[in-house]
Amino acid sequence: MNSTTLDLVAHQIWRGAFVLADFILEHANKYFSGKTILELGSGTGFSSIVVSIVAKKVIVTDLDDENITGLIKANFTHNIDISKSEISIEPLDFLNLNWTKEIENLVAESEVIIAADVIYHDRITEGFVITLKKILVTGKAKNIFIALEKRYVFTLSDLDIVAPAYDHFLKELESLLCLQLDESKFQDVDDDESVSSTRSVLNYSGKKVSISIKNLCLAKFPIHFNYEPSKDVILWHIQSFPIS
Repeated sequence: MNSTTLDLVAHQIWRGAFVLADFILEHANKYFSGKTILELGSGTGFSSIVVSIVAKKVIVTDLDDENITGLIKANFTHNIDISKSEISIEPLDFLNLNWTKEIENLVAESEVIIAADVIYHDRITEGFVITLKKILVTGKAKNIFIALEKRYVFTLSDLDIVAPAYDHFLKELESLLCLQLDESKFQDVDDDESVSSTRSVLNYSGKKVSISIKNLCLAKFPIHFNYEPSKDVILWHIQSFPIS
């Protein structure tokens, strides 16, 4: 059985990144054109390269690792003809919330956050959700798009085929937003977006924001890249609005 080790995860383009890229191209005018975009866990930089076609500025973040940042820089160089944005490649580790002043300012100015396939290990998932929490209360209102694929395995503890990494993410997200996410409300929706959304208020470090979260319908927009679609790819849309 073949598998990818954790240190090589960032060196591949996973299906969630393709779905996110398709969503970006289909909804460019609505969410991404002329905006300052920040990508979390960029890996190859694929999603950032796609959004750089229409964005004003793209902040590409991942671990402070020369192998990863070197790959991102090389991929942007190969696609220099299509990238129209100001590009900034910065270190951001989900497991370290002691941001530099530069990262703090970049997060504060960002309007849209994107992330794809960053859920594959419980500790990283927990760090990612805590990072989201800090981002949500930093600076201006945010639109956050998170594309994830449910990866099923058989576990002895469940005696069933389950998606433990995705389930752990939902549990952590529910804890973060202090709400219950009922995915059954979002099934078989025929619209561009789910007809059901959930709202909450987040308090963190003395700051308060209103939160709206939706599970987006992926059935309608066209496929621009060469990959096999899957009903197990989920795209979450989280919006934050500062409360004075």
